[in-house]
Parts: sequence; structure tokens; C-alpha cells
Amino acid sequence: MLRAGLFSNFTVAEFEEFADKYDDVELVETHLSASKEDAYKLKDFDLDALVFNTRTREDEDYYKILSDAGIKYLCCCSAGFDHMNLARMKKYGMLGANVPQYSPNAIAEHTVMLVLSLLRHLREQVLRIENHNYGIGGLLGRELRNMTVGIIGAGRIGATTIQCLFGFNPKKIYAYDLYENPSLKDKVEYVSLDELYAKCDIIILHCALTDDNVHFIDKNAIDKMKDGALIVNSRRGPLIDNEALLYGIESGKLGGCALDVIDGEEVLDKSKGSDTHPIRRLEKLMQSPNVIFTHHSAFFTDEAFRNMHETCIDNLHEYARTGKCSKELVK
Repeated sequence: MLRAGLFSNFTVAEFEEFADKYDDVELVETHLSASKEDAYKLKDFDLDALVFNTRTREDEDYYKILSDAGIKYLCCCSAGFDHMNLARMKKYGMLGANVPQYSPNAIAEHTVMLVLSLLRHLREQVLRIENHNYGIGGLLGRELRNMTVGIIGAGRIGATTIQCLFGFNPKKIYAYDLYENPSLKDKVEYVSLDELYAKCDIIILHCALTDDNVHFIDKNAIDKMKDGALIVNSRRGPLIDNEALLYGIESGKLGGCALDVIDGEEVLDKSKGSDTHPIRRLEKLMQSPNVIFTHHSAFFTDEAFRNMHETCIDNLHEYARTGKCSKELVK
């Protein structure tokens, strides 16, 4: 029997639909956060594995604490695993798995919502109405069918976004990806990044974060974009340099941006109502009504959660049965 502790305030009820799927996995509620302080308390639970999510990348001591508590497996209940220090896990003999695929519609639909919200000045409308201003001057919207859209990263989620956008019949959809998807050839035209920047009214980021593309949307990239272009990022915050984005908004080079993620967002979860904004560039960005921010919630749907929880239970079962996992992260 593999005892898996539910860390990061997960509860058994969240996994109830799949908890009885296997008889070799026992879920244990710890009522603990993923902090280093709470990690010390894991020794009291006699656990083999942890189910956890966190947006904070902890130092080496963190993994030593987990190892000393008897943790052999870390199951991340998400596709992203930037927060997991795989080298440190390997050093302390821990294996780990993620949920590489879940409902792509969750993020794709959220992305389209952000696009439409920018085109129809939704945030500005809400702010005005909250202040009893019911005028519509300056709120002239644009229709997606007249827009040229660029998708950077046309993988599983990007392809789903393209499918959703296709129903709005935009003027043109361009795509940039290292690997072209033949099934999208009737919907998009693959172009270089520079050509995408120059031609697109709306630029959507769906590419994975790698060491090579951190802050690839910098001032130089923004200067190559069409005047008034809109940027939507529902993938990973560090893809965009915050300073460059602020330049784009304040200078008027960009017509607006909608962000579900932002570089440095992990500090937001630790913010306790301080008088000082934890991300000063975000604070400045939000002074512009043509900026929308939804704190890393694009994935947050019932279907996506079912997918995540079921796969996480499957991963635990594989570890219990074989000591390995087909979705292994630590090599």
C-alpha cells in the first residue's frame, strides 16, 4: 500500500471520483501547505508520496526535508512542473510525475475570452459602471472577423485555440512553431516570428517555457509588432519581459494586453495584503484599463480538474505497482 499525502491543502473530496479506483493507493489528508515550514511536519504522517502543487521553486533544503520524512515520490497535479527542482529530487532519491495533458479547452476558451474582452474594452466598461459612468465614448469595439491573429506555439492547446478562433472567422490566422502540424494547414499559415509580429493584430502565446525563450517577448520584439497590437499570454509568465511589456503599454505601441500569467507571479500567492504591491510592474500595468490580468486561472475548470485528479491517481498507482511511472520527470 502506497500512502500519498495530500499537500498544498488538497482534500480527499477533490479526488473522490477516482479515490477508490485502485486498492494499492491510500490518500491521506495532511491539511498542510507546500511551505518549507510545513514540510517538517510530514514525518508525523508516515507517507511514501506527496500530491502537491506550488508556484514557488524551493531550495535544496526543501527536498532534503521531504526525503528525511520518507517521501519517495512527488506527484505534481498539473502539466507545468517549473516549480519542481528535478536535479535536487534526483540527488535525494525521489521520483516525480506530472499531468502532461488535461482539457485543452480550458485554456483555449479562457484565451478566447481574453481576446474578446480586449476587443470590446470589457475591463474599462466594468470600471466605468462601478463608478456610475454609463457613457460609451471611447469604447468602440472591434470584431474578431476583421482581425489577423498570430499563435506562437501551435501544440495541443494552441491547436485547440485555433479551432475555437476559427469559428469567429478571423481575417487570417498565422502560426509559429518549431514543428508544423499538418492537420492545421487548412486553418493557419506558418510564418517566421518576425513576419508574425509584423502582420498580426493579436498575438497569442501558447509556447512552452524553455531556457532558450525566457523573455523572448522583449522590447525588440514589441518594436517589431504592428502599432496597436494586442498580446495575450495564458501560457507562462517568463515568456514576456515585464519591463518591455510596460514600455509597450505606456508608449502606446501596444493596444492592450491580457495576461493569465506574469513573470514573478509566485510572490502573489504569498502576498498578505501588504501596502506594497508584490510585482511593481504589474501594479503599473494595471493602471491602464486596456490591461487585463486573471491570476493563473485559465486551467481552472471542472473538466480540467477531473483530468488532473484522475491522472494523478493513475500515477500513484503506477508507483505503487512498479516503482516507476510512464509520466516520469526525473531521469
